[in-house]
Amino acid sequence: MGLFGKRKPAEDAVFPFLTKDEGVHLRYLVTAAFAAHGIAVTISGDQAVESGSRRRTLPNGNGNFMQFGLHNLAAKCAAARGVRMWSDVVAEHVDVMAALVAESGAGKRPVGLAEALATMYPKLTADALVLDTYGRPLAAGLRVQLARDTGTTVAGLDDAEVARLGPVEDLWRAAYANLRALPGGRHEAIVGENGGRYDLVADDSYFTASRLLLLDEAVAAVTGLLVIPENGVLVCVPNRRTLMFHRIRDASFVAAAADMVFAAARLHAGAQWPLTPDLLWWREGTVTALSSRVGDQVQVDWRGPIREVRARMAAGI
Repeated sequence: MGLFGKRKPAEDAVFPFLTKDEGVHLRYLVTAAFAAHGIAVTISGDQAVESGSRRRTLPNGNGNFMQFGLHNLAAKCAAARGVRMWSDVVAEHVDVMAALVAESGAGKRPVGLAEALATMYPKLTADALVLDTYGRPLAAGLRVQLARDTGTTVAGLDDAEVARLGPVEDLWRAAYANLRALPGGRHEAIVGENGGRYDLVADDSYFTASRLLLLDEAVAAVTGLLVIPENGVLVCVPNRRTLMFHRIRDASFVAAAADMVFAAARLHAGAQWPLTPDLLWWREGTVTALSSRVGDQVQVDWRGPIREVRARMAAGI
């Protein structure tokens, strides 16, 4: 270290908890995320302001163009694990804002209950990206949230919208029913470098990974086997469009775990909608994380109840 220590990076002028370079990157991601929805914005201070011919008068009287505050989004990014997570953080946030643009034009009515129930699904998301109180924590930093798929956008429901449409249990029932009705997705049986065998289901659907919430049904649909082994299933949901699983029947699940973690890390890093590279264990409807992280590396963690399962499988019991 030099005489005066390491020089501190310059702060962003609007968001002092970010560096100057991070602020530039955030503004780029925000602009690009809105553009993906066909919405042009310019960044002014801590606001993204709708620009161009799409400006409109809002029924709430907020002038003739949409303004989106960015301070909360910047804070979410600052709290995320590394800049690589920011694209997902920004996309999640802008999805909600884009849905507001689509639904807030003059004369538009609020979405009715029947329409909402028909387009509602359970969505997996990173727990750090959600500020609602009705959502359900899962495992490995994942959370389940209600979302509406309008055909052009998928937007999570906040507490106010759930309160307007509720009771919340009716919303959850409709969301799970809609998930069950989705096509099954493309299936591939994989053999990894360690000889581990697992199944991979991939689809263009935003809710493919949500099948983790109905895993016994998803496994039955793919394998034709209606009974889940008593030791459960290894699962990975590296991104929204991928579900990986291995039914634990014998000692081969150890090799499958190693190969699944390797594949999940690759599918997570290159995904448009990443979720988690972690290995999960589904057992009687309960999901537990089976991996730990050392830097950017994900490693299988054999401590706890899975250790006893591993010992029994190795002994052929």
